[in-house]
Amino acid sequence: MLTVLLLAACTVSAGTITVTIDTRPGDVALIERDGYEVVSVALDRAGLGILSTTQPGSPLLPVYSGNVLIPAGAELTGIVVTKVERTELNDGITVYPVQPPRPTNVDADVPFVAPTPAVYSSRAVYPVSPLT
Repeated sequence: MLTVLLLAACTVSAGTITVTIDTRPGDVALIERDGYEVVSVALDRAGLGILSTTQPGSPLLPVYSGNVLIPAGAELTGIVVTKVERTELNDGITVYPVQPPRPTNVDADVPFVAPTPAVYSSRAVYPVSPLT
């Protein structure tokens, strides 16, 4: 499953700032690599960047990264995810696992890290939290 809508509210001392990140199924591409699927997301949202999950052996998933501007003099008092909608894009695929970083200044092979069984055999949503 892929999170396709994330609505978060940042509570500041002077009020609330609402941020909506909307990803539609057509924004997502699945590309076959070595018997796995690599998930990518088209990026055309101002102020956002795309990173990826980093834990070797876990699913390699796109992660939105961005900043929320807080008005001068305001103080952040909390962040609350108010709504997450998910849509299943494809069933029966195995997402490519995150691989450890490879040093660019060393000509050495880094062994392939297989999918983490506890994550890949679970029916639970991964990652557990849509906001970190």
